[in-house]
Amino acid sequence: MPQPSPRGFAIVITLALANHPWLLDRFAEEVASLDIKDKRLAALLGFIARTIFDRDDTSREQLAQTLQASSHARVLDRLSRESAFKRIAFLQPDAPREDVAEQFADLIYRFRALPALSRELREGADHLSDLSEAEFERFATLQQQVASVGSQHAADDAGDRDAGERLKDKIAQVMREKGSWRRGSRPVRQE
Repeated sequence: MPQPSPRGFAIVITLALANHPWLLDRFAEEVASLDIKDKRLAALLGFIARTIFDRDDTSREQLAQTLQASSHARVLDRLSRESAFKRIAFLQPDAPREDVAEQFADLIYRFRALPALSRELREGADHLSDLSEAEFERFATLQQQVASVGSQHAADDAGDRDAGERLKDKIAQVMREKGSWRRGSRPVRQE
């Protein structure tokens, strides 16, 4: 499964708030602390948040009208029309509130956790052959955690997909080599 990209998470968060403005009442602090690198997405999300906060009990329809009249209309239209994420069940306007809240909370958690997990994986991948059995088990568990983050969000950017494939290939190579090692000794590293 390809790894989700930070841009993909930002798109889903933005579409979720556009379709369910009430989410901001529950997750305002979490949304405010997100670091979105894509400037257009960050501006759109900021505009959505300001619009919701400026009007008490903003409905989806009111928000849609305000967005269509704004300079962000083209970006939102493109996301709503072209994004593979638009089909995610909890993003649909008629999705049950409990499901939406649960999925959004999970999304926020994953969005915050993924960079730290990915960084730890990259650092660990460079030193796989030097790991003890316990350390290798921890690395494998960490790799599974990052992989499971991608299981709910299949689409991502090509660069992230390529990096994920390279990491997967490196892990597979080390696993093949590790399987051929005799217990208690490792092959001599070729420099």
